[in-house]
Amino acid sequence: MLYSDEAIVHAITNPNEPFGSSIRLDSEVKNYKSCSFCKPFNEGDERLFELLNREREAIKQAEEGQLNDALKTLNDIICDHKDYASAYNNRAQIKQLLQDREGALEDLNCAIGISKGKGAVAALALTQRGCLHRFEGHDDLFLKDLEEAAALGNPIAKKLVVQLNPYAALCNDMLTVMLQKCVDGEQMYS
Repeated sequence: MLYSDEAIVHAITNPNEPFGSSIRLDSEVKNYKSCSFCKPFNEGDERLFELLNREREAIKQAEEGQLNDALKTLNDIICDHKDYASAYNNRAQIKQLLQDREGALEDLNCAIGISKGKGAVAALALTQRGCLHRFEGHDDLFLKDLEEAAALGNPIAKKLVVQLNPYAALCNDMLTVMLQKCVDGEQMYS
């Protein structure tokens, strides 16, 4: 079963919880209009739909536990379309599940480079790469990638950046206490 970027990030940042306790990958390919490779295609272009169907097939294979088949399908897509950032991002997820962190990092770097660090695919790849950096103990690179992904609008990265900020955590704690006092009808000031 292939898990979403959010599930992988959740597993890395919450190592005491069982893997897969988060969100499953939606089998639909999202944001194809924002991918750098797809821009030359018109919306109704049959080649674009063929490419997206091949990518969906790889995702389905991975969801069914056929990781090596999914890897082969994505390898074939990348061989045919070297500038398709989404395939590198998806292949990185599979490589992580196969414990090939070095290969996953290479694919994430490719996805970020191809997308020029912009768009949904870059945001996902930056978030995944940041988590790989965290796993390797490179917290400075982890935070840098998360901040870039958050700036691109990735909600997972935004949440993690806030959680890592000690001032934001303190403010959240204070706000929680104040809201609870309001709910309980207590006076906040004496």
